[in-house]
Amino acid sequence: MNAAQLREAGFDESEIRDWLLRKHVELKAAGFTDAEIEAKYGPTPASPPEPPPFELEKHFRKPDLSPPDFSGLEDGAFGFGALGPGGKDQDDLVLSEVLYDNFAKPWLAVGYTTAAALNRTIAHFAIALDSIAEYIEAKTGLERGGVFAEAAKVYDANRKFWKKRADAVGVTFLQELVGEAVGGAVPGIVEF
Repeated sequence: MNAAQLREAGFDESEIRDWLLRKHVELKAAGFTDAEIEAKYGPTPASPPEPPPFELEKHFRKPDLSPPDFSGLEDGAFGFGALGPGGKDQDDLVLSEVLYDNFAKPWLAVGYTTAAALNRTIAHFAIALDSIAEYIEAKTGLERGGVFAEAAKVYDANRKFWKKRADAVGVTFLQELVGEAVGGAVPGIVEF
């Protein structure tokens, strides 16, 4: 079967991609070349790009405009009005920069920090559940599946992702404090 036949059979793209990747690895290990594998099964579809969450910057910045000319403005001042060439379009750009930098960006930092804290506390909760499963295994002899340990690894990877995004935006002490409190509250209370 190739990718087109799998689509016709009703499989979604992620299932098809997983099947083709497994088949590709098996055949590659058996000594087949990439060209031979793709001739038989078709090209392996690429993974979809990861969508950037909360990507607001594209709504505030106009890529076709040159940056405004801020010459003559003092530090900390922002201008409304015709700054250099561009007139009205430059006004829109300056206003959108002010809105993005002073309103949207701080809330992004809080949101990213909240997501990182939420994933960290859920990972901690999963580790606690794994400890309980280990105790039950020791007392009863029932074999534990390890699902909680695997979940903890996934949540820890998510935490690293959100932490990296928060660091890229730039987080102040107060934003981190609010984000940690909001993100860690519910799982922390549930674990308690």
